[in-house]
Amino acid sequence: MGVKRLMDIDERDAAVVEDVKFPPHDVPLTLIALTHPSLRNANVGRRRYGGFSGGEAELAMLKRCAGIHDPGGGRSMLPRSPQHCGGRLGE
Repeated sequence: MGVKRLMDIDERDAAVVEDVKFPPHDVPLTLIALTHPSLRNANVGRRRYGGFSGGEAELAMLKRCAGIHDPGGGRSMLPRSPQHCGGRLGE
């Protein structure tokens, strides 16, 4: 069943999908459903992920992929292993 809105993805807790593989390669990737910059102002306020909302929800998605822990919120956003994101942000 397809989705038509980012809200549908958020409701299904499917904004971050790990272990995605595209043939013929066997490299696990992580896909993140982010708001397109041209629609950000209209849509980012409705995003929900991991107890966060708005722009903080999208930042939490990226932090999860990057393996960054959020000490302020006390929530760990670490992926199961670093290879899921093909590297880390900021390196």
